[in-house]
Amino acid sequence: MNGLRNYEEQPLDGQPNWLRIQFGRPGSVEGLLSIFTFSEGEHFIAVAPALKLTGYGSTVEEAKYMLRYVVLEDYFERITATSEAEAFAELSKLGWSMQGSARDFTSGYVDRDGVLRNFHLPADTEIEEQALALAA
Repeated sequence: MNGLRNYEEQPLDGQPNWLRIQFGRPGSVEGLLSIFTFSEGEHFIAVAPALKLTGYGSTVEEAKYMLRYVVLEDYFERITATSEAEAFAELSKLGWSMQGSARDFTSGYVDRDGVLRNFHLPADTEIEEQALALAA
């Protein structure tokens, strides 16, 4: 995969997470993911809960960079190199379902309360919520 070089932050408005995957070499991914960022101790965490992927850093910007350009890039490079059946099996374990074609997947919206529960954070934790549009 040539890498996802185009990430655009958007307001999070309850949209479902979705992915369109072009398999093979080079593969590509388009989609929309809910992203949440928060501090935990001395670190900042950026989370894409629909894929159960996280990045961290000493600043919010560093955590987002780690999630986007290291963790997501690696994940999408790996998943585009698999077969459609293997990708579907992996994504379905994470709660994704196939939509339309074997390349289109959707996942439910993950809200702030789900992130608080999954990370066992105090209820007053400040969480930044946004959607991240992915383009190949």
